[in-house]
Amino acid sequence: REQMTKDGTAGSLAMPSLGELDDDTEDAVQQVEDEKRLEARFRKLREENGLDNEDTLKAFFEMFDTCIQLYRLNKLSDYLADVVPVCRKRNDEFKLKAIQALAFVRWKQSRFKEALPIFHEMEEVLGKSAALCENIAHTYNSM
Repeated sequence: REQMTKDGTAGSLAMPSLGELDDDTEDAVQQVEDEKRLEARFRKLREENGLDNEDTLKAFFEMFDTCIQLYRLNKLSDYLADVVPVCRKRNDEFKLKAIQALAFVRWKQSRFKEALPIFHEMEEVLGKSAALCENIAHTYNSM
């Protein structure tokens, strides 16, 4: 039997070596180091440029992506308390990113009654979609 390899050629279904497995595994130590570096960068940019600055917000959402992988829900919730009001005043990608981030964090914290109106706010921004309707339905079912 054959399968496609990473370079797109046909290869055997032999078990990958341990070295190959390591390439695709998560590195928790690296993620924690990334979290520290990204949080320091975000704080520095926030201090220098303020929160309502494109570079600062880009740094926040880069940090968010790393922190969510580490399940830092309370930390992110604290930051979002400051970030979301600033982003809601904007009419760019950061408005939606902030709303999505807050809804996701609230849902993961099992704070479904708080997540539900945020999902509906997303619906107002994006319009109806199958994925969003499914998230809203899951939220209702979880309450």
